Amino acid sequence: MKIHLSVLLISFLELVNLKLVFARELVVDSDKGPYFSIASALKRAHDGDLLTIKSGIYRETITISRTVGLKGAAGATIDGEGKGHVVRIEAPGVKIEGLRVIHSGMDLERSDAAIFIAKRANGTTLERIVIESSLFGIWVEGANQTTVSGSRIIGDSELISQKRGNGIQLWNSKGNVIRDNEISFVRDGIYVFATSQSEIRKNKMVSVRFGIHYMHSDSNDIEENRVTQSRVGLALMFSKELNVKGNVAIENEEDGILFRDLRSSRVVDNVLMKNSKGLFLYNSQFNEIQGNLIGGNAIGAHVWAGSSDNKVLSNSFIHNQEQVKFMGDSDQMWCSEGRGNYWSNYVGMDLNQDRIGDIPYRSNNVVDRLIWSYPVVRLLTHSPSFQLLKVMEKELPVIGVPAIVDDFPEMVPFHKGWTTYF
Repeated sequence: MKIHLSVLLISFLELVNLKLVFARELVVDSDKGPYFSIASALKRAHDGDLLTIKSGIYRETITISRTVGLKGAAGATIDGEGKGHVVRIEAPGVKIEGLRVIHSGMDLERSDAAIFIAKRANGTTLERIVIESSLFGIWVEGANQTTVSGSRIIGDSELISQKRGNGIQLWNSKGNVIRDNEISFVRDGIYVFATSQSEIRKNKMVSVRFGIHYMHSDSNDIEENRVTQSRVGLALMFSKELNVKGNVAIENEEDGILFRDLRSSRVVDNVLMKNSKGLFLYNSQFNEIQGNLIGGNAIGAHVWAGSSDNKVLSNSFIHNQEQVKFMGDSDQMWCSEGRGNYWSNYVGMDLNQDRIGDIPYRSNNVVDRLIWSYPVVRLLTHSPSFQLLKVMEKELPVIGVPAIVDDFPEMVPFHKGWTTYF
């Protein structure tokens, strides 16, 4: 019996050594060879081989159908010359690093991409990729465990937003890691649809429509991303159980973070500054909104259309032109168990010096409601009739309107370094 086991062990080791023989390095060099194109090297490659791609411009489109690695030297560029997908990955476990990929096709119906990852290509890894002048940057079509890190995607700034593709698109996948990437001049920086259990962390997006756009995607982490000078920072739509932490949205045309039918999610420790709206909540319930710095926006938080039962605590609302725009049928309480938020326009006092205001904070009044419902009324805000209305509302609370109410307004901001953002 021992002899038989030894024979089996020796046979196993021989098979391992045989496989290692095929883990070769294939050198692609457009000037010297032995492979003058990446496609020619791929035809000869076996699973486990590494293609080392020397500096140069390779004018071709390629399909990777084996589990191989591609490593580009500085200046190694694949130019698709406007023909569909530049790189199409169809095998699992492919790793590509250090390549520049340019000039995909520009057909929106065909969803041309610089790098297209097909459904069976699970476990693809892309590192230090530069993508320029392409429609979509990286399109993940149903593949799981994709990692994209340390890459830069630059779209076409000459195209209007509707004619651009997304920087990174995740469709019907799970277990992805998207981190430390820089994305600009695309439609949406990172578009996530029907995707779960993924991590999107420390990416930077500028001059896009939506920095991160979530649709029907549950149980994902969105942490420490930065979106500036775009239309919307984070658009979280028709999703649940998201962890949205430590993101920064500054100087965006519309919303810092948009909630649209968002459920049971944590939105904590984010910085939302100098946007049109810091937070926009539309038909969103059972979310935890805590520890956010919301300042210098035209509107700090716009709450509308059935957005209720959210836990809103320990946020700093600082120098927003309007702290809260609330349109609802009854008061909403943004406080709990002796804890509330900081409001820079709070006018109450703290006589017992417990750092909690002695009277509740109310977000809006009759005049605010009139202006929101009939914007032309803003022209009359300094008229005697409006001043009388303000006095009457204060003296006769019966004429008040539904508002966000904080029974425990904090007297000191939670964020000590908030001035640096101004």
